[in-house]
Amino acid sequence: MRKPVSVVAIALAISFALLTTGCGGDDDSDASDATIAELATEYDWPANAPGSADLEAFAAAGGGEEPSPRTAVERANMCVWYSAWLAAQAGGAGDQAAIETYMADVIPSFEFVKDTPGAVENVQSVARSANDGDEAPVAAFVDANDCELLDS
Repeated sequence: MRKPVSVVAIALAISFALLTTGCGGDDDSDASDATIAELATEYDWPANAPGSADLEAFAAAGGGEEPSPRTAVERANMCVWYSAWLAAQAGGAGDQAAIETYMADVIPSFEFVKDTPGAVENVQSVARSANDGDEAPVAAFVDANDCELLDS
């Protein structure tokens, strides 16, 4: 049974929802010529990176203004890592400690996280919650960001 969603989880979901509608993040000029699939190769993934079609559908699903390619890939990367953590938490495959390390050490350095006020602190809080075994903030992010679009 999932624990009640915390205020931090709600704040995190709102921060990232604002980004997907074009509010709060800078446009990524160095990625303007790069495709989402090319950018995906710059990131580590807990398994294979989602396919190009899945990444592009995920980027377009936010409603409103489409995010920059880098923002879309970073958000997708968070989704895949957070989903992997939830699967490992439920007893599935995956190195939970390695996933938690990525959540704590890598995700806070993502450009769109650093560019969104309060997002670094929110991401760090989610990582601490995950390390404590609290799935509510992770599940709130996965639910709020349509991460299931990357499951195919």
